[in-house]
Amino acid sequence: MLTGGPGNEAPISRQSCRTFGKALKAFDFLRVSIWDGRQQGVWQEVDEQGEPLGPMRDFYHVLQKIKEASSPLVVPLIHGRLGEDGKLASIFESLEIPYLFSSSSVCALTLHKFAACRFLAHFGIKVPASSLVFHWQSNLALSIIRKYLEKYGTVVLKPVDEGSSIHMTVVSSLDDRVKDFLEGYWREHQVLMVEQYVDGDEYTVGVYENPSDGVQRILPPVRIVPLEASYFDYNAKYVPGKAEETFQLSLSSLKEEELCAIAERISRLFQVKGLTRSDFMFDRNSQEFYFLEINTIPGLTDNSLVPKSIRQAGYQLDPFLARILATAFARKNEREDFLSCFK
Repeated sequence: MLTGGPGNEAPISRQSCRTFGKALKAFDFLRVSIWDGRQQGVWQEVDEQGEPLGPMRDFYHVLQKIKEASSPLVVPLIHGRLGEDGKLASIFESLEIPYLFSSSSVCALTLHKFAACRFLAHFGIKVPASSLVFHWQSNLALSIIRKYLEKYGTVVLKPVDEGSSIHMTVVSSLDDRVKDFLEGYWREHQVLMVEQYVDGDEYTVGVYENPSDGVQRILPPVRIVPLEASYFDYNAKYVPGKAEETFQLSLSSLKEEELCAIAERISRLFQVKGLTRSDFMFDRNSQEFYFLEINTIPGLTDNSLVPKSIRQAGYQLDPFLARILATAFARKNEREDFLSCFK
């Protein structure tokens, strides 16, 4: 298992890794080692609680350990850059080492929110209007934001390649708060996504690849209601009590079926693997769903949505996560051999 990483989501990655590591430790036929990637580009082997087990190493050492293992399988549980952008996946593809989650090309497309939305819009999936502003043209940012405010009233400002609502804000006027946000934003990012704000309820849908037959299956959708912030921000996602996350969707049965069908279609269009989560807004005026983003390595913390959906579907979390490892194998007989270990 690989966790941590260079991005802002490293603490969330470590929490997700603890959940997944605990699930795998429950099965004695699996030998689990965990490597934590630090900011300086070095790695350290840790236990399931994140406590160091050895000295700092470079990534070549980690690769050697993986290649020396008997029947290695990699779980790159790194949210955001390095994991969800497909960089690690591309390494394991070149080495022909099985790994969990989607391919490098799929990850590269889906992490880039603007590109992912443009791709889906081509297939008729509704997405919010958006534009990109690059750092070298940052002097145009305020004028572009002003045009979006005039047209849509409220605007979302966010990175194209970060998750967990990091460095994101929602604005309804062009005031000093926007200017202060941009000043700090350009110190961290090279590209800004200016997006239409869709007014309505937010929904998220987990999709998993059935380990036995490879068919995409839908997990129970969740309706998200932030209790303090105006949108589902970082605190609302990871601090208990900051948001109401309910399986009472407040949708008609037809709209619920539509939501699940859109999520399943998006998974097929992107050709994702393993376990994913797609986020949507339900426009209260048009009564239509708008796709926001897809997480190819979804959060698995104690407060994350996918584990809650897994339990709501009637599954025990530990066996579910352990069995999903079978989706890392391309051949049917390899999957069957792996799954037979659970009998």
